[in-house]
Order: sequence, then C-alpha cells, then structure tokens
Amino acid sequence: MWLLSRLVKQDQLATDSGTYTYWQFGMAAPWVNGKTALSTPTNHIIDSGTTLIVAPPSSAAEFWSHVPGSAVYDSNFWTFPCASPPQVDFAFSRITLQRWGVSQDSFNLGYLAEDPTRCVGAVIGQNLGLGSSWILGDAFLTNVYVVHDVANKRIGLAIPR
Repeated sequence: MWLLSRLVKQDQLATDSGTYTYWQFGMAAPWVNGKTALSTPTNHIIDSGTTLIVAPPSSAAEFWSHVPGSAVYDSNFWTFPCASPPQVDFAFSRITLQRWGVSQDSFNLGYLAEDPTRCVGAVIGQNLGLGSSWILGDAFLTNVYVVHDVANKRIGLAIPR
C-alpha cells in the first residue's frame, strides 16, 4: 500500500551509462514566505547523504535575495535574523501546486557565536558540477516521507502526520 499523497513524473530516475545515479525532480522551485524564489525553475536532486540544501552559488544568492535581512556569511553560507525566520517550501510543478515545507528547525542551523541575533540557513551556494540543479539533502528530507519506486522509475512524497 502506498503512503503517498503525490507522485513525481515517472521518468525522473536519472541514469549514467546504464547505472542509476540519483533521483531527480524536474522543474522544481523553492519558495520563500509564500513567493517563488527563483526566476527559472530548475532540477532538484534528492540525496539523503547530503546534510544541507545545496544550490549553485548564483541560484543560492537569488534565493537569499528573497529572505528579508539575509546576509552572506563565509562565502557559501547566509544568515538571517533569528527573530524572523523565513518560511521555506519547495514546489514540484509536475506534481501539483502543493508546496512541501521545510520546518524552521530543519532550516535553522543555529546562531552565530559572534552575533546571537543572526542564524545560519540550510541553503548554501556551492558549485558541484551539476549545472543549475539543486540538491535537497536532509534539511528537506526530514520533513517528508520519500518512497522510491525503482521498477516504475518514480518517487513519491508524503507529509508526516
């Protein structure tokens, strides 16, 4: 029995020379405080071996430009005011208009020792050689159930109750 409330398009198991390499959502977009945070949707890869949400540096900068009070910290990371954390969601347009939320506990990596009013966010900018694709790691995955249907090359998501 499937626990799923939605299924992703069935051809999203990416392959490389016949070997399965990663699971990918096509044309996905992050949202900040109820508004889309990227001008162009991009592919998103889910990876339980990645702790954070990793985006190409220019995409991460565009995402953070939608977070009020955000500031660059240590080139790959950004901070935000701890008193006003953003609501971060991801929408996978091939599913429905449903957005999948990232809890504030998952998004907030903690405050800065030098300024406890500033918190570090889970979206970082790093060039991993994946073009414009984002990696949705544990900061996203701890908020959803994921079912991998290898036989049918599809991924299912469900929100925990």
